[in-house]
Order: sequence, then structure tokens, then C-alpha cells
Amino acid sequence: MKANVYTDKSLERYAGRFVWLSINTEAPESAAFLKRYPIPALPTLLVLDPKKDDVTLRYVGGANVTQLRSMLDDAEQKHRSVMSATADKLLIEADRLASDGQHANAAKAYDSAIRSAPGRSMATPAPACSSPTKTCLTTARSSTSRRRSASA
Repeated sequence: MKANVYTDKSLERYAGRFVWLSINTEAPESAAFLKRYPIPALPTLLVLDPKKDDVTLRYVGGANVTQLRSMLDDAEQKHRSVMSATADKLLIEADRLASDGQHANAAKAYDSAIRSAPGRSMATPAPACSSPTKTCLTTARSSTSRRRSASA
């Protein structure tokens, strides 16, 4: 996948929406990540929600470009629909607070609703993701597969 799928030009449209990471499953420094996000087999594709630090999509196995695009679109749609529902709940609460005359609390609730809205849904990075504005996409690999790729 690394040589034939991830290099495909049609995936460039996801560059600003996902952070692409590769995890070496055999490296000691990956232990904490692997404990939190178990990798049952290689390759495994994870899409992490940077706000909740949980898995939005988990796919075990290889994929072609069309399949990967479909998975990324599905993961982003799922993420946005969850965020939209959260933002809607926060907006309703903000409206209630404003109606009750609790303007300072309403302002804070409106701010939370805006930050949770789908267009701004990725404002807080997950610890495993270094980008504050993108969903994290993680692929797992072993150092053995990396050595095979390097020698091929």
C-alpha cells in the first residue's frame, strides 16, 4: 500500500483533512500507542478522532485507492455527523441559558457549540496526533515489512 496506494495523486485532496502517520509495531516507543489502539494484524488503518482520542474507523487488511478513498470519506462523514449532533445539543443548551438570562454562561455555551461544529470539528489534537486541525490517519507496520520494502 505504501508504494502503490498512498502515493496515488487522487489522495492529495485528503492532505489537508487527515494527518498521515505510520506506527512501527515492533518499536518499544510504540508500546503506549499499541496498548491504547491494539493492532490485530498488518496492515491496519485507523482514523482517530482528535477531539475524543478514539477510533472513528478501523480497517484491517490491504486496500486499493478506491477503497481507501471510500473509507476516508465514510470516516470523515461519521466524524462530522457526530460533531454536528454535539454542536446542536450545545446550541440548544446555549439558547436555554440565554432565555434564562444567564448571558455569561450562554456565551460560553455558544462558544463551545461553535468549536464543536463540523466545520471546526478538529480544533483539539489527540495526544497521538500532532495536528490541531486534521483528523489523524494512522497505519501500522512492522519493522520487518519496512525492511522488506527497503530491500525490494
